[in-house]
Amino acid sequence: MILLGKLFTVCLAFTYVRSETEIDLTNVGLPVKFPLNAGDRLNVELFVHLRKALTTLKESAIDSGQFLHDVKSTAVGQQCAEDVGYLFNDTSVLMLYLDAFGKDADGLLQQNWFWAGDMKECSNIPAVYNNITKHMILSRYMVVAFYWNAQPVFKNTGKTIVTGVCVPRSCNESDVPQVVNYGIHKYVPNLTAVLSVKADNKKLDIGAVTFLSITGVLCAVILIATIVDYVVSDNGPVNVINKTEHETSELPYSEHHDDRSRLLSGDLFASNDTELSAQFSRMTFFKVVQIFSVYTNGKKLFGTETAVGPLSCLNGMRVVSMWWVITGHTYAFVNTFVDNNLEAAKLITRFSFQPILNGSFSVDTFFFLSGLLVTYLAVKEIKEKRVFSWVYYVFHRYWRLTPIYAFVIFYYAYVYIFTVNGPWHFLFNLPDNGLIDYRRGLDLCKKYWWTNLLYINNFYPNNGSLSGTCLGWGWYLANDMQFYIIIGPLLLLPIWITYIYQHKITDITKKVLRLTSLIVAVVLVIACVAIRFGLTYYYGIFDLFLGQPTKHKDEAYAISGPLYVRPYARCSVYVIGMLTGYVLASKRNRIVIHRLLAFIGWCFAFGVGLAVIYGQYYYYHRLLEPNPPHMTQLQSAFYISLSRTAWALCLAWVVFACVAGKGGAINDILSWKIWAPLGRLTYAAYLVHPIVIFTYYLSLPKAIHFSDIEMVSICVSMLVVSYVVAFVVSMIVEAPMIQLEKFLLPRLKIRARIQNRFPNLLSGSD
Repeated sequence: MILLGKLFTVCLAFTYVRSETEIDLTNVGLPVKFPLNAGDRLNVELFVHLRKALTTLKESAIDSGQFLHDVKSTAVGQQCAEDVGYLFNDTSVLMLYLDAFGKDADGLLQQNWFWAGDMKECSNIPAVYNNITKHMILSRYMVVAFYWNAQPVFKNTGKTIVTGVCVPRSCNESDVPQVVNYGIHKYVPNLTAVLSVKADNKKLDIGAVTFLSITGVLCAVILIATIVDYVVSDNGPVNVINKTEHETSELPYSEHHDDRSRLLSGDLFASNDTELSAQFSRMTFFKVVQIFSVYTNGKKLFGTETAVGPLSCLNGMRVVSMWWVITGHTYAFVNTFVDNNLEAAKLITRFSFQPILNGSFSVDTFFFLSGLLVTYLAVKEIKEKRVFSWVYYVFHRYWRLTPIYAFVIFYYAYVYIFTVNGPWHFLFNLPDNGLIDYRRGLDLCKKYWWTNLLYINNFYPNNGSLSGTCLGWGWYLANDMQFYIIIGPLLLLPIWITYIYQHKITDITKKVLRLTSLIVAVVLVIACVAIRFGLTYYYGIFDLFLGQPTKHKDEAYAISGPLYVRPYARCSVYVIGMLTGYVLASKRNRIVIHRLLAFIGWCFAFGVGLAVIYGQYYYYHRLLEPNPPHMTQLQSAFYISLSRTAWALCLAWVVFACVAGKGGAINDILSWKIWAPLGRLTYAAYLVHPIVIFTYYLSLPKAIHFSDIEMVSICVSMLVVSYVVAFVVSMIVEAPMIQLEKFLLPRLKIRARIQNRFPNLLSGSD
């Protein structure tokens, strides 16, 4: 009979530890030379012990009675020992348990360190009645971690061998390692099962109940509003309002047009108070219905017309950058979930992988676009209306970003855990596991959600590090809000003064004010570059690897801390975007570029862009060599300090060229109408896509085998699913909040106007 303890031994993995030489493995049955020179490599001593153990186990037999007697003499719980003993007497059920165990698999020399087994099969094993102890034996899936010589097997990463096991539910976390150790110490004395982890006890807490209740109410309102909006309309909800006795021709608060002239004109109030009251009530009711209607909001979202007209190329830039972000994160998170880690690690050496490896520049594209649009729209507003509310400037941004942000935060904190049901979540309960702890973010969100909603999460908690804050990817929103509130007014205020007081100040004063904005912008860019240069030296950074340890203790990681999430290290791109937006708005999009200049500009953009993306390829390509070259400290400082600013200059040229008609095929592609609806989902997709990726990876029943075709399939799937989820979340939260703002704010002025002209209309009196 194959015994429980023997099976644990058979299920052990071969592993890697750091070495700097080549080891000939022919003496242990592997007639190959394996290069042991970079990262984790094969622990030859462990390998030999395991090979001997496996051979011995195949030829040996252990007396089951003696095994159970010895197990009972340990500190294993009596009920656990009794249930294990009972299973030994029921071979048919025992085989179900053993079949669900994690077993040695392919890719042992590719660092296949987690043998998951079959969690679902284990959970589906039928209960067995133990007629000796008079109770039902239920199955439980657990994972067991092993140490070699009392240390994690992968010393430099903290990872260790982990295998899935299926045991009676009466066996707890302390029982299983003792049973395992009894079975393996005879054959591999230096390998020890140190602990086991069972599934979390998932229970709905008050936070989850509250979130689900609010979401349920919202969904019910949206469903009712959508049905009413669609059913009562012949050809759309707008026509219902048009059928009033006093036709208003169009809603005054459409998505891209805020013309209030019809509603505020005297023609609207030509009838008596009773008719006006009825008309106003009908308009208000159907407008409220439309705020929550998927029918109306969906039509607006999928519309291909844009508000920025000549800047239609921005839609393509926004969507392509979002795809770049999703693809980069799909690759970034996959390493834990593959059974051939060393093959996956070789990606970094490939020329074709450099754009994905340098995917962080996609975020700089968002900073650039944000700065451009803020300035472009603000300057147009100031020039055309000579009115600009700084209070509304801040309120609008906060209202636009925060509701859906809060929705995703509380979903992640309280509900996300219930959507994942796979063996990988067990790993994050193992202490010092060397893994990115995705679940730590759940606890951080429960405790520090307010830092995200105040947009200070790039400073607090844990110094704003990517792994130490709620929704690690929310660092971008914190920076964007800080740029918007601080840098935006700093550069826009002098411009605002020149237009608001244009008849009260001289032309020289106007020029001085504009020059002041330009000087401040240039100083900010230079300061940002200088700060990045200094931080590179201060932290001793030689490349752009995320997670590079620092030589100082004030930050956990150099890249993910001060150089990545701090506004003073990222603002140059935003400022260049603002300067681009100002030029476009002041020139009214009439940019003239001569053919020779266009040729030079495109050569510059392509040359600099390629240098930014492939600037470190020489070093990455040789990274797995025995003595790989590295950038000097000076080279690294120049690259890290200038690369993002250079990227922003390339983007500025692309926008100028497209607006001036010198974009050619690039402008044609970036201006496709299909980008418009996808662009409207960009913000929602950014918020939800990491959760989509986590859910997929953590729900995998087993490790995936890394290959190009597999990753292409996963990336496409993550893109599609992320946008589908983004659409759902947008319809529930984002779109209604946008329409609610457009509905409420203009009507504050309308009510005042109506109250002045018709005092009885809104009071309800005759």
